[in-house]
Amino acid sequence: MSILDPNQDHSITLEEGADMTSNYRNSNTFNGKYGGFFGRKALLAILSQENCAGIRYYYGLNSENVPVIVLIGATEDNRDQVEGELAEMSTPCPNNCDEDSPLRND
Repeated sequence: MSILDPNQDHSITLEEGADMTSNYRNSNTFNGKYGGFFGRKALLAILSQENCAGIRYYYGLNSENVPVIVLIGATEDNRDQVEGELAEMSTPCPNNCDEDSPLRND
């Protein structure tokens, strides 16, 4: 039985995304980290696994107590692919950001 829909539409507008990131930057939980970048190779390694319906993320802290996002493949029946590919070592923003992006600036 499918629980997760690999074809679910997660689309939002740029305005919606800009509002969400602005809300985060103006919240009490903002820690100076805007986001990060995951390369195509890491994402395709997860997505190309057998039975992978999409990517699930988990919030975490690395060994320096910096917030991170851990990526893992998920199947349609809502199971993490724990024997497969995972990713975290994103290229952090700030330092590697689009300085002009409306998702980073008010």
